[in-house]
Amino acid sequence: MGVKAYIPFAAAAMSWEGNPLLRERLVQCVKNAKAPIFFLQAQNDYNLGPSEMLGEELKRKGGLNRSKIYPPSAIPTSTRMGTADSLCAPARFGEWMSQHSWTKCLGRNERRR
Repeated sequence: MGVKAYIPFAAAAMSWEGNPLLRERLVQCVKNAKAPIFFLQAQNDYNLGPSEMLGEELKRKGGLNRSKIYPPSAIPTSTRMGTADSLCAPARFGEWMSQHSWTKCLGRNERRR
């Protein structure tokens, strides 16, 4: 079946500033990805560099690729490591998926699960 889409949450936000090799690798990953990418991050995350740089790459790719910075999370940055807190709300994903035809991308069988 293969990968239908990638939805990373704040990928590399904590490592972004001090790791140029990681930044370069992630840009290459975005360029080489065969499935669409929806990159999302909270406005008050550790570093918005990933959304800014990778978001530009996603715009250049076009298609279903998107990047979105959501309003600040209510959970303090220091205590939410490893969680996607309010970004995981099903209504937000449902709204986004319907706006960007991801349900067609994912296919009928996958939507029923």
